[in-house]
Amino acid sequence: MEAVLDLYAEPYDPKRPVVCFDERPYPMVADVHAPLPAAPGRARREDYAYERRGVCNLYMVFEPLRRRRWVRVTERRTAEDFAWQMKWLVDEVYPDAEVVRVVLDNLNCHTPAALYRVFPAEEARRLVRRLEFVYTLLPRELVEYGGDRVFGVVASVFGSALVGDGVCALLGGGVGVCAGCGGLWCGLAFWGVGCA
Repeated sequence: MEAVLDLYAEPYDPKRPVVCFDERPYPMVADVHAPLPAAPGRARREDYAYERRGVCNLYMVFEPLRRRRWVRVTERRTAEDFAWQMKWLVDEVYPDAEVVRVVLDNLNCHTPAALYRVFPAEEARRLVRRLEFVYTLLPRELVEYGGDRVFGVVASVFGSALVGDGVCALLGGGVGVCAGCGGLWCGLAFWGVGCA
């Protein structure tokens, strides 16, 4: 626990950035009845009934000291998906960093072994050398720097846009989100939702 708190207390270092990583299943739903628009003297009306359209997975990467967040929507949560998130962090987000320190829970697929299952050994080793995993010992809600709050914002921003298979939508300030077709990365600055 102290190691995580010490890590959060360190000043920002672009060569050794600290990011938090988490994921959450998200139910995809659609309205059964179209909402009634607002009218003078009457708020918009929505029926409580909804239709289930499956479940997707939200991956979130949060860099607390720079207040940057990225969310990816995928069809499921697997070790392969985790490995691709880590490759993206190392190669695209932090190509100049010596090491990316990732704070995450100790889920069974959050290990360097996931990278070796997905990538050839040389590539996996290259990625593992650039990653430092710092595992939380307490429930993730207490340690991962407010991740659940951000997932709540994600849910409120995306709302019913995450419905159906293969449905892609462009949302809030040019944020690209895709459900059911592999997903797209987007930089979300939740202090006034928009692209970072």
